[in-house]
Amino acid sequence: MEESPEVANDGVVGDESALGEALPYRERWDLSAARRFFARSSVVTAVSRLNEQRDHDPCWQDVTFMVRGGVEGVATVMSPLMGEVVRGVVLAHGGSEDGRRFFVSEAADLACCGAAVILPAVRVRQDSGTDEFATDVRDAVLTERAALDVLIEWAGAPREELSFLGHSGGGALGAILCAVEPRLSRIGIFDYGAGTLARSARSARAREIRAGRAFAGDVAADADWFDAARIVGVERSARLFVQHGRSDRTVPIIEGRALFDAAAFPKLWVEYDWDHGLDADPQARKDRADFLST
Repeated sequence: MEESPEVANDGVVGDESALGEALPYRERWDLSAARRFFARSSVVTAVSRLNEQRDHDPCWQDVTFMVRGGVEGVATVMSPLMGEVVRGVVLAHGGSEDGRRFFVSEAADLACCGAAVILPAVRVRQDSGTDEFATDVRDAVLTERAALDVLIEWAGAPREELSFLGHSGGGALGAILCAVEPRLSRIGIFDYGAGTLARSARSARAREIRAGRAFAGDVAADADWFDAARIVGVERSARLFVQHGRSDRTVPIIEGRALFDAAAFPKLWVEYDWDHGLDADPQARKDRADFLST
């Protein structure tokens, strides 16, 4: 494993512990509390290269980087083999486990057009207790924020051209970033919506109860604190692009429309004759690429 120079983190200092003393998600939602909860850590974002491919365009590297004390991020970084990096893009997968493989093709296309693209691996458990769920959400958001540091300081992306694209659960992270990450100029959310997280948490709780397993706390109730509709309503400078498939049975389009309606301007809505897999819809992918470049 090759060590790279340490990446300086000049952002807001956050709590180094798992959750600290404050558990804001058990109280009424408050923007200041949310920003403190998701504040960037003071830990230096040291990057280590695990492996790489530089034989053809785009080149790619698997890396690790520090997220906060005791938590390390893992990601794939793609960038142009030749030429200048003109923008940086965080591409976030959905699901509860590492889903980077579903977005490698899109990341490669973006990299061939001059972008440095990072695909972080995240995990958000909904079948454990409330605090475990909240810790996972927090660490996922901090991972995406640390990924921006990697793009700027390690991959050479310009600070004024940073964007985020999130599918499904990755869209939930994008909604939170709307309120807490000022460095982003564009945020794309596809196949996610208002109330989606709480509905998903209720389903996970029901499955655990039916299986006879213990379930600590009401994740669905606390998940409401993280609801995307509340967070995207915060005033921001980043442009928001919301995409949804009309045939999406995983996240009904009514939830996507509710998210868009709740969002502050500037914003754009486009829907497609597709299902939950908008990562594979050629027109949706083209629209995301155009959004990033305009």
